[in-house]
Amino acid sequence: MALQDRKKSSKALAAELREAQGIVLSARSVRRRLVEKDLHGRKARRKPLLTERQKQLRLSWAKTYKDWTAEDWAKVIWTDESNVELFGQPGTRYVRRRPGEAYREECLIPTVKFGGGSIMIWGCMSASGVGEVFLCEGRMTSRRYLDMLEEVLEPSILQLVDTEQGNYFFQQDNAPCHKSREAMHWFEENGVNLLSWPPQSPDLSPIENLWHIVKSKIAQHHCASKTALKEKIVEEWNAIPAATCLKLVSSMPRRVKLVIKAGGGSIKY
Repeated sequence: MALQDRKKSSKALAAELREAQGIVLSARSVRRRLVEKDLHGRKARRKPLLTERQKQLRLSWAKTYKDWTAEDWAKVIWTDESNVELFGQPGTRYVRRRPGEAYREECLIPTVKFGGGSIMIWGCMSASGVGEVFLCEGRMTSRRYLDMLEEVLEPSILQLVDTEQGNYFFQQDNAPCHKSREAMHWFEENGVNLLSWPPQSPDLSPIENLWHIVKSKIAQHHCASKTALKEKIVEEWNAIPAATCLKLVSSMPRRVKLVIKAGGGSIKY
């Protein structure tokens, strides 16, 4: 039963056993039996929902790049966007307090009506380290993306790859603003070689791991304004060690193999 529906609670399993087989067990006893079978309750990982078509595209992509070495992947400039909320991500936060201190200011999590707003981050990296970061409020439009490419990407290229050693590749996901006619024309005009990219594949992009690092650091500080949040984002982004980027990019051959092994399905990254 537990393997037929892995999301079913121990309470629901106990009820099902009682109704279907007349076996009376408490939810606690059910959990104990499951643990004996090495079936532990764990927080489910969040991954994009993949259709069969998307799995096939991921598998085909992985087979295309299965022979690339870490040195080949080091020639790629990885890019991505993410959002950072002004008052943090929703969810439970814990504080240490004494009885009667529940409403002391330092024990509260500030909230604002309709949310405090968010900052969109665009960043880039390679095996050499992080490049420039671009911040904006609101969504990334095609026009804004073009402005960002001219303002941030061009100086980053010199930081991230050795252009004298041959061609480099530019990675981006398949967001509409990335694939607009204007953006594709800009890449062609500027001689940028685009790396093909499968749909729904954040687990294949090493830069995704940097967002977790940045957001974890920001969560340790209280930013009272968007200006303070922007300053903290830039500070934490620039503090990411080059060794971290190298380690992440060096994992690409392993990621590709795992996708092939999973038949195009999601992998652990």
